[in-house]
Amino acid sequence: MTQLQRPVYLPRGLSRTVFPACWAVIVAASLALPRLPAVRAADSEQNLIGIVAIPNQTYKNLSEAMIAKLEKKQYKCQYVEIPRNIIEQLALKEEGGPRADSAPETPASEQNVIVLQNLFKPLLEARPTLIVALGDTATCATAQIFPQIPVVFCMVPNGFDLLARVQSELKTSNVAGLTSDIVPADQIAWIAKIHPQGRRIGLLCSERTRQTAVSLKSAAQARGITISTIEASKDRFPEAMEALSQDAPDSVLMIADSQIYNAANVR
Repeated sequence: MTQLQRPVYLPRGLSRTVFPACWAVIVAASLALPRLPAVRAADSEQNLIGIVAIPNQTYKNLSEAMIAKLEKKQYKCQYVEIPRNIIEQLALKEEGGPRADSAPETPASEQNVIVLQNLFKPLLEARPTLIVALGDTATCATAQIFPQIPVVFCMVPNGFDLLARVQSELKTSNVAGLTSDIVPADQIAWIAKIHPQGRRIGLLCSERTRQTAVSLKSAAQARGITISTIEASKDRFPEAMEALSQDAPDSVLMIADSQIYNAANVR
């Protein structure tokens, strides 16, 4: 079985273009799919691709566009949408999850596994060659039920953290994909242009974004800039802001992390 263990950033040209997000992902996903040796349109019995998403119009539009493109190349596609009530069940552990200074969560409960198995039963029976998952929730759910089938994710921020979580919690390495993040070196380069005198950046992170923080710190160090990371969570946000204030950085970099930010504390 081909082992996939690396997220891919959007091509440099796309990341610098004002381009609708869904179409950028269509282009990037189309570039990634042919590279997987497990997918061969010539194998009439081994060319089924599963497409998994959550109820979201952008994801729906992207899924339809990907299916149309793949079917033109003689692939068969099977679409599965994870209902909102199941998403809410899967989110319970995350909402009541550990603080930033505690151990990582254990895998989802057996009840959730049964729910997902029932949801994915038609796709399981179809024996797909590869699955494309749109978003973090779809990726984790799919990897949990299909540990031996390559899963390609897209529209996911913090791709290295997602891979680390999947590998530690689900014990599978057959996951790779296209992160929606901008290349760390480009992010730091833009910060340097906006604030040339800055030499110290503050960054809040949680257990869900530690790998992303490490990649940013490495890119900043290469330009003589220091990133100071502070562990944070939504329920301890005031403490994190106090620590950030005491650290006195030149600027603050926010990364996508639902464990830290919500509508209230972003303001």
